[in-house]
Amino acid sequence: MNSNIKYALITLGAISFVIGPILASSPETKPFLVIPVLIFWWFIFAYAYEKYKFFKKREKFKKEKMIAKNPLLNMNTKELKNRAYAELISKNYILSIQFCNELVRRERGDYKVINIRAQCYLELNDLTSALGDAIASVEMQSDINLNEEGYRIRNLLTQGA
Repeated sequence: MNSNIKYALITLGAISFVIGPILASSPETKPFLVIPVLIFWWFIFAYAYEKYKFFKKREKFKKEKMIAKNPLLNMNTKELKNRAYAELISKNYILSIQFCNELVRRERGDYKVINIRAQCYLELNDLTSALGDAIASVEMQSDINLNEEGYRIRNLLTQGA
């Protein structure tokens, strides 16, 4: 429906809502006031629903635009973990770090992802970042049997091997 017609009907309903009780003072005419009031509220709700759909569509468009710019957003966490590990094995360390960064942004408590990222930093000779990730990994999972890699990287960097 044309927005001008919608606004006109809303205005008509509002006028009827306000002036109607004054004009219809007799009890026989009061039931007829229900019709303009219902029309008024019907168009108010229709207008609000239309705005809601517009904003939802705009949010969906923004999300699709973000995914087009950053395809990592479209991947689930399992795919990201697999790709991060595969890129580490393939010696594409920078790409692996990007996958790990996205995983850390999504779920902060995964020490295995931190270990992969620390290993990449170590291979790129960024010892400060590698040590920071190794320490964070050991803090997340302090059991040496479960987190051997984190302890190995931390000990390698702190003991100066």
